[in-house]
Amino acid sequence: MTKSRRMLSVVRMAKHKEQDSARSFGLAQKRLADARKLLDELVVYRDEYMESYSAVFSSGAALGKLQEYRKFLGDLNLAIGAQQQKIAQGNRIVNKEKRQWMDSYSRRRVLSNVQTRYEGQERVESDKREQRELEQLTQRYSKPSF
Repeated sequence: MTKSRRMLSVVRMAKHKEQDSARSFGLAQKRLADARKLLDELVVYRDEYMESYSAVFSSGAALGKLQEYRKFLGDLNLAIGAQQQKIAQGNRIVNKEKRQWMDSYSRRRVLSNVQTRYEGQERVESDKREQRELEQLTQRYSKPSF
């Protein structure tokens, strides 16, 4: 088996790794987008709830009702904080997955270039071998026979 054929197997494995890395990167991006969307929804919901809290507060609602509103707003703020932390973690994961994908892409390209170079060298060697054989045949048949 030639070096280029052996190298082709290595290139194929590197390509599969690159594809896996690309899938992981895409999945991490989707999860981050979903987390951002949820944060936006939580913030909108909290803002709407704050408006209703202000209306209840200005109408002179019972103390128990106001405390209930306050507790729920506190819970919403905690959920928003937790979602912000999830987004920060998601950003770190996306960056890590992107680096891994870029590394596997670069590795596959280098290996592919090496495999192409090996093919070129083998082609040159084959051409030289054919040329030598032709020259030998030409010499053999061009010798005068006495």
